Amino acid sequence: MQFDPGIRYQCLQCGKSCRQDWDVWVRPELPAQVRKRYREIFSTQSFPFEEVDGRWRMSRGEAGCVSLDSQSRCNIHSHLSYGEKPYRCQQYPVLLVRTPDGVRVTGSYTCTAVLQGHGPELAAQGTEIATWLERPFFVSDVGNDLPWEEARAQDHHFEELLRKTGWESALERILSGLVSGLRDSRTDHPVNWWKGYRELPIDLCSCLPWLLAALLKPCLRLVDKPGWEQFDLSMLNDGPIQLEEFAYHGSLSEMLEWATDRQSLCSDLDRYRYSLWFRQQHLRCGGVLSGWLMLWAVGPLYRVLKELCGSHGALERIELNLLGHTNLGEQVFPALARFWLDGQRQTVSS
Repeated sequence: MQFDPGIRYQCLQCGKSCRQDWDVWVRPELPAQVRKRYREIFSTQSFPFEEVDGRWRMSRGEAGCVSLDSQSRCNIHSHLSYGEKPYRCQQYPVLLVRTPDGVRVTGSYTCTAVLQGHGPELAAQGTEIATWLERPFFVSDVGNDLPWEEARAQDHHFEELLRKTGWESALERILSGLVSGLRDSRTDHPVNWWKGYRELPIDLCSCLPWLLAALLKPCLRLVDKPGWEQFDLSMLNDGPIQLEEFAYHGSLSEMLEWATDRQSLCSDLDRYRYSLWFRQQHLRCGGVLSGWLMLWAVGPLYRVLKELCGSHGALERIELNLLGHTNLGEQVFPALARFWLDGQRQTVSS
């Protein structure tokens, strides 16, 4: 196992994750085990599990998981044991990613303790985490659109740039070289494109309006809500933008100033980017270009969200609504990458 050095975790018993609208599927024998002591454990008449198409999951009410008591503690944990909880609940917020080099262990930024850096490093919990690998816990796999040797070669190249230039410049150079290789070769995977690296003037700022329009909507939970079409038009035409939840009345120009402001360095953003890269999120975004575009786009997206809802709120929204707990990013970034690359190729052709 390899441990993300940026993750610290010790449960704060805030109950926030238990109130999320998540499906928590459980092992088949757990409902029967809990039913034996149901009346003793639960004061309500609601059984904490529901069967859906032959599978069992935790039941939810208006306040979240029905197993959560008034003091934000899990009834199953309190009255039975930690080991009787659903495996997903035991594992949260730890994320496991299987690679040919071993399992990478990191954490979800939807968790309050992870956001605050509260608790010991994950490596200190390695003995317990190692036992999970022998049971049906939840392990993700890296994407298979690239041979692992080539993916690792790209990562090694990026590590060298990162040490020399920092996140912003390293990612810009990666994207510049990759877009040049893709644009010139017209293939989905130009082999060893970084070895003949040429730094070309790829204008990343020009793609920010449509990039932010696409990424802010899910993070601000505007999708399918009244006014999201107007939000798109305002973002693309620099019209007035109103976000009542944040008491924000402004314009795209103001958001672009936030997005491109590098004067205030942010350790939270660097830590989150490192975790995304460490868990190989860029290999699970549907393509090489979409993966590196995702790592770069997190920067301007975070800066805008930070102005609206603070540093921790920004990271939690990106993780919850775009990358960590949905597959939305795996759909959005390939489309954005294709759109951008097509525009680059048309520019060269013309």
